[in-house]
Amino acid sequence: MKKINLRPWQEVIGTMEGVETYEESVVINILTSRRVSLEIPINKLKVYDVSLEQLVGQRISILRTDNDYALNTSSQDDDTGSKAH
Repeated sequence: MKKINLRPWQEVIGTMEGVETYEESVVINILTSRRVSLEIPINKLKVYDVSLEQLVGQRISILRTDNDYALNTSSQDDDTGSKAH
């Protein structure tokens, strides 16, 4: 599994395979055209109305903004914007 870092305004879209929560960060494993791992500081991750564990197996998008990371559910044919390699 390849670890990636998103630059501001870069997005990754794929299926969430797993999540590991640590004291100050969360590691999200995502299947795109290959498996990637993204570590995000917990205080920078914005998730709305759902726990991370509930998203395992679902398609998600994570967008890094200038200040934080926005995680949203994504529709099946919505992977044209994924720029993380």
